[in-house]
Amino acid sequence: MKTYNSKLYFGGPFSQLIPEIYSVTCWDGNSYERIFERSFWGYTIMAMEVFNNELYFGGHTLGIVKFGGDTIDYAGIYKYDETDCYDVGQANMLTVRTMTVDTFNNFLYVAGDFVANVPSCPNNLYKIAKWDGYKWYNLLGGTNDGIGGLKMYRGELYAAGGFTLAGGKSCSGIARWIGNEWFPLDTNVTGEAYPMEVFDDELYVGGLFVNTQTTDTFYLGRWYMPPDTTCNYLQPIVHSLENGALQDTFYIINDTVTVQFYNNNAYVDSWSWNFGDLGTANTKDPNHIYTDTGIYNVELIVTHGSCVDTANTTLTVLLGTGMGNNEIKEIGFKLYPNPTTNTLFVEMTPKSPKGDLKNKNLQIIDIKGKVVLSTSLRGQSPKQSVDISDLPNGVYFVKIGKQTERFVKE
Repeated sequence: MKTYNSKLYFGGPFSQLIPEIYSVTCWDGNSYERIFERSFWGYTIMAMEVFNNELYFGGHTLGIVKFGGDTIDYAGIYKYDETDCYDVGQANMLTVRTMTVDTFNNFLYVAGDFVANVPSCPNNLYKIAKWDGYKWYNLLGGTNDGIGGLKMYRGELYAAGGFTLAGGKSCSGIARWIGNEWFPLDTNVTGEAYPMEVFDDELYVGGLFVNTQTTDTFYLGRWYMPPDTTCNYLQPIVHSLENGALQDTFYIINDTVTVQFYNNNAYVDSWSWNFGDLGTANTKDPNHIYTDTGIYNVELIVTHGSCVDTANTTLTVLLGTGMGNNEIKEIGFKLYPNPTTNTLFVEMTPKSPKGDLKNKNLQIIDIKGKVVLSTSLRGQSPKQSVDISDLPNGVYFVKIGKQTERFVKE
């Protein structure tokens, strides 16, 4: 259950409370409401969380999730904004077991079973991933078995479950994620942990534990972590946006282009931006006007008390043709993963014209404008793979027809 915008939302395995209410509903104090014009068939809600003023929910998808007349297999996690329901970042999950929010860094942590790779995160996500509202992130391979509990304690994420490895390190069913690394809590304890709660400045953990030194069995433990002095809790991220969506290639129209920037840290003391063209700013989410073409490395320095950290993003500004951005860059295909290593996937988007990629010519162009790879795509599938293992690391552009997209080989 979760309170969202003064209503109580809840989900479960029930089929209906009133006609055509399936799996998710809300209570306003007087009556149940059907919250959207969609049905979740064979869907058991197991977790809910409010993130970025939207209600996120997930669970176990036993069959097909039907949105009106559309069919989506194993979407797993969705968000609701009081007007409609959407899948989240193309996450393909069989089960969502629990979620929690890092309010300081504005992250949503999701634990469950990822059954396919997320395009923006090429590595297998295993049992846990991080969502920042725009992209998914891999937590160093996550854990080797299920996670049943997540909790933020002193600015760090704690995960509990039946796993014995976290990020490849041995642990006893509970571990903490510090910035970019997993750490076990106690190497002298083995067992399984699930529910967690912070009380009186300590983390309480329930489960089945065995002390490996005394062989004593216990079911409730508590953990005290001294205040952090390493600044690992500070995890800035920078995105460049166009009309509120992720974008890393922009086009100069009538001598300028305006780029929106996003930073996840709303509660730091200061922000210091360098836009790569001598331009600067000191607000959380600035807009910046570029007047020249080029590849720009954008740097943000955030300060919180004595802690200082830096985040970067790279964007490309190209010369437009006098048309509006939407006319120049009608979305017909997308690239993932990005950045990538040896394989790049090209996929037609739902907004693309009818057809597939068969016999379409694909060119990969380096930042100097040289065509370094040219190939004809084959097959009827709307998704094709391109071998880029022979390309040096760097920034490249894929061109199909009149559309050009940027990617990074690393």
